[in-house]
Amino acid sequence: MVQVLLKIHPNLVKLGLMYVSPFFPGHVIPLTRLPLSSGWHFDAVGVSEFSSLTRFTLRAEDDDGIADMYEVRSVLDNNANTLTHLTLGAYLPRAHSWDTAFGSQTVQHLTHLELVDTRISHVVLARIAHAHNLVSLTLHGTLDQPAAATAIFGADHVLPSTGTCTTRSPTHAFLPHLEAFRFALVGHDDDLALFIAVIQFLRARPRLRRLDLGSCPWELLRGLIPELTGLRVLRVRIANLNSPSVDSLVHRLPHEMQAIHLACSVSDRSMVRPRFPFFSPPC
Repeated sequence: MVQVLLKIHPNLVKLGLMYVSPFFPGHVIPLTRLPLSSGWHFDAVGVSEFSSLTRFTLRAEDDDGIADMYEVRSVLDNNANTLTHLTLGAYLPRAHSWDTAFGSQTVQHLTHLELVDTRISHVVLARIAHAHNLVSLTLHGTLDQPAAATAIFGADHVLPSTGTCTTRSPTHAFLPHLEAFRFALVGHDDDLALFIAVIQFLRARPRLRRLDLGSCPWELLRGLIPELTGLRVLRVRIANLNSPSVDSLVHRLPHEMQAIHLACSVSDRSMVRPRFPFFSPPC
């Protein structure tokens, strides 16, 4: 299939290789990219011959299939002048080869990156931290070395101002242009040191507009929200939901908020009502 596409559409700019379930034949695929069903194995031999991709999505095992295990790295290298949006996903219990792919200099040019349902190594995370053009970052899966990840996030800091302008946003050492951040991990719910480091990484980022910290404890997150004056979309989990905790959330949010997703483990009353009595208007 890839070889046919190369002959007919050699200048394709958006390509998605993903698993399409045979159990949902009516599933609608967005036409903003061309999806190819490759199962959970990366069998798209020759996909690296495309050289004009601006967006590439791979939801398959990159090192288990007919294609060469370095094919993903080649995709990045051969599209260095155009690729800005990358999505990679691999079934969690399986090994992967993202370390090789992230050795490509193309990572430095990305503006949007999603690692979904996959293992994330220290090598990959270190490369991401220095991808200074990233505007949107999703880290969804599990960390190979949580302690190393904690050190990376904790190492971020605000750089000293070099000019006389006092109205500019603070400049961070890592990912200074970040506007959207999703950090949804599996198996790290009790790693408070990691979440504390992530919270520190997100401080003094007024341009951040979208935030999802997965299972991060509300007790850590609530102190951060008032600093995110540009926040417009928030996904938050409050384990024990009650009137004081909801009031605390509402009074910390910017007035310009556009969307909130609120999840909980336990609530002291039903959340499904025509009017939600928890909320009281901010002063």
